[in-house]
Amino acid sequence: MGTQATEQKCETKTDCGVYPISNCSYDVISMMYKKLKSLDAYQTFAKDFESDSELCKLVEGFKKDEIRHIEELKTHLTRLLAK
Repeated sequence: MGTQATEQKCETKTDCGVYPISNCSYDVISMMYKKLKSLDAYQTFAKDFESDSELCKLVEGFKKDEIRHIEELKTHLTRLLAK
């Protein structure tokens, strides 16, 4: 049931019509957008934390994690759009 429910959730046809991308693709794009916005915020924080090396390192780690997550999401989005 889990796989079938996931497949149904990712279809492009809904009660309101057919959309050019699936709900899953839209969600992945939304996640990527929010992570990219986080990178902007981290850039601002990094400037604010210039005098505190520990906070700078923390923010740098967060940025690296976000970039890694974005790369993973890009891979999944490519797969979803190829369907």
